[in-house]
Amino acid sequence: MTPVVASSREKDAGFSLIEMTLVLAIISLIAALSLPRVSFSGSATSLRVKGFEIIAILRADRDQAVRSGRPVTSIVDLAGGRVLSSGENGVVAIPANLLLRVSGAALDGIRFLPDGRASGGEIFLMRADRAGILSVRVDPQTAAIVIDRGARFEE
Repeated sequence: MTPVVASSREKDAGFSLIEMTLVLAIISLIAALSLPRVSFSGSATSLRVKGFEIIAILRADRDQAVRSGRPVTSIVDLAGGRVLSSGENGVVAIPANLLLRVSGAALDGIRFLPDGRASGGEIFLMRADRAGILSVRVDPQTAAIVIDRGARFEE
């Protein structure tokens, strides 16, 4: 049997480890420089993030009302574009490219009572083009707070 010898052309085919490492380093550098310039402020992700921030404030207010034995109100400031806690649990500022609306029940805020009930209501977040709408709903009987991504807002 004769040994099979690879031609010089077959030996040079493909990439070396150094070449692949260099290409990956360049791609990583380009991604690192360009990623901070990408804005997610109008995306569906920003809607969900703000929705979960609002839920956190509402739940903290609900828990504080039960713990302290006194009512706590979460205030929706439509003019200022923010949701405030009267119980010192924080503020959620809504960016200018998102719209903040409330249902009629929540116009004076959402009040959490010490017995575990709430005044109820719905807070709506939507993109300026109204392509994405999300609602944070508070049940008046149980004070359960849920998020709904398929919400509809009627003006």
